[in-house]
Amino acid sequence: MSLSKSWINKRFFFVTLKRFWFVGVIYFLALSVIPFSIILFDLPSISKYPDSYIVSKSIVTKTQGYCIFVSLLICFALSALVFNYLHSKDAADQLHSLPPKRIALYISNTLASFLLLLLPIILNTVILLILKLNLADKFEIQLKEIFFWGLNITAVSSLFFSIATCCAIITGTPFVQIFLSFVVLMLPSFLYYTFISNLKNWLYGYYPSPSSAVVERINPLLRMFTPVPPSSPLKPMEYTGFFSIAFFLIVLGSILYNFRKIESAGQSIVFEFFKHIFRYGAALCGALLVGLYFPYIEQGKSYSLAISGYLIVSFVCFLIAEMILNKKINVFNKSLLRYGYFVIFLFFVIGIIKLDLFGFEKYVPQEREIKSVVFKDYFFIGNYSEDISTFENPEIVKMVVNLHRQIIKQKQEITKEKDSNSPYKTTLYISYNLKNGKKIQRIYDVDIQKLSHYLKPLYENRTFKYNLYGIFKIFPTNVKSVSLSKYGNYSSTSDTSSKPTIKSSDIPELLEVLKEEIYNRKFEDIINNTKDPWGDIVIDLKTPIYHGKTPFSYIPILFEKNFTKLEKWLTKKGYIRFARIMPDEISYAIIGKSNNPDKLKNTLMGNINLEKIKGGKKIIDKVLIDKYLRMCENPYHFGSYMTSKKEIYYIIFFGKSPRILHVGILKDL
Repeated sequence: MSLSKSWINKRFFFVTLKRFWFVGVIYFLALSVIPFSIILFDLPSISKYPDSYIVSKSIVTKTQGYCIFVSLLICFALSALVFNYLHSKDAADQLHSLPPKRIALYISNTLASFLLLLLPIILNTVILLILKLNLADKFEIQLKEIFFWGLNITAVSSLFFSIATCCAIITGTPFVQIFLSFVVLMLPSFLYYTFISNLKNWLYGYYPSPSSAVVERINPLLRMFTPVPPSSPLKPMEYTGFFSIAFFLIVLGSILYNFRKIESAGQSIVFEFFKHIFRYGAALCGALLVGLYFPYIEQGKSYSLAISGYLIVSFVCFLIAEMILNKKINVFNKSLLRYGYFVIFLFFVIGIIKLDLFGFEKYVPQEREIKSVVFKDYFFIGNYSEDISTFENPEIVKMVVNLHRQIIKQKQEITKEKDSNSPYKTTLYISYNLKNGKKIQRIYDVDIQKLSHYLKPLYENRTFKYNLYGIFKIFPTNVKSVSLSKYGNYSSTSDTSSKPTIKSSDIPELLEVLKEEIYNRKFEDIINNTKDPWGDIVIDLKTPIYHGKTPFSYIPILFEKNFTKLEKWLTKKGYIRFARIMPDEISYAIIGKSNNPDKLKNTLMGNINLEKIKGGKKIIDKVLIDKYLRMCENPYHFGSYMTSKKEIYYIIFFGKSPRILHVGILKDL
């Protein structure tokens, strides 16, 4: 009984309810938009059309963000109103001169506030339950889903109010209280995202993979923008986390309340410890934020620029924090020397990362520890899904491990050439799934040609190709049809409405030829592929096949110019005219030269103005036209313009119309 009397004061409890009852009413009316929209709009519709249904599930889902936003505003406003007396020295003096202890005043105000928040949620939940029980066959939402709707709002409201209340105890003005509450709410997700993004700039091979799911879990405010099913948008761990954090903050607030000095009212932050956290936290956030704009700082020449950016922006944020704390602009005094501690901390952290004291950059797991490996080449192979790019074959695992070790050895050379204009630049992703359940991820921007000794056997490996290309999963009996289309990179060369098809009797042989061409394709052909394909072959399937975890009803295959065996087969069977541009389709071609590749690229990649192309050589010989069709490179590929010669040639092919069918680049004649 003595505990109850010392911890809760009924008078203060009911006075708080009496003074701020209107906040609970506003909250109730704001949340009642959901049940009353059903009552006002759906019930009349049901009475008029008995067979109609209440689309309640979509109403609850679409208003989730609205409910969180309203809860945020109400919780912050209620906390600011209830604890406003702490921010006025006269009011604080008056209340704290009364007999009840501080703890009783704090707990009474807190419990009354929670009651004002919980009653509107409970009442709206009860209204929805009544509607469900009376209109069971018309209500799509289940009882448990209504219960979870109320529980979710209760969880986020508890968290919002506890944050605002703890900030009210720490701060000395309502404005700083609200500002700090928003900062505390957003800080975990901000630190998580920016820290991961900054690490990529300093750790060689670090794969930044900030999970949006993690960001949402640690910041319920972001759930306003991510509608989810109402049945259980929060997991049990999230409920536990929200309520535990709320309880911790309320307890922390009660402890701080007892140490708070009455005369500190009016100060921005009343505890010296939290002043240090605020100023150094502001400097850290500024440094992490500017780090997002230095994506290439791992090149040695940019370290000084990056560190300068960190220091300048962090100092500006530190300065702003000092102005907020001192409530004045002129803070240029000896207190700014405290920024030196942050500088020491910053260089200490950068030093630990760059010296690789934890062995992150040099770590490559042993082959015996690896269950499977995921390998992707984003540019030359393509960004296939992880299930397609996963390999368990010991030979491939060994090749990837050896490649990884070589990339680590060539770190200095790779980082120095990161800004080069080499046409062989690509991004390699390596991920190890270890037998102990761990996952090791790395990503590197490399010049693929300089790693050819390690990549050539991998890219030419039959198991590697079998995993990546869906054609190897196709059987002739499952093929519905095979269509052909030729390719002109400037204008269409055929009627796309009726594509020529391969005879059913020829399909098994065609599949064998295609598989053999892909199996026999060399590493050099893959990385030097600046030529346009002749066309594409589309294989429509009777029954979809699974390539990885994704079903495909058709498989497209590019008819590359180096697929000589396929070209011979198509010629022999009489399909070649439907699969590529033939010389007799070209009336003539114009060859010109340029000593300015950049200007030429802009000319060819836009609408070609023939009047600006002067002095070109006209070609009508069909043998030469066929030769140049095979030689010309893609004008849309920047690698086509890379040459050691002073001049570069272009060729424009004209059809019978005459209209431009194809445009290309020639390195030589």
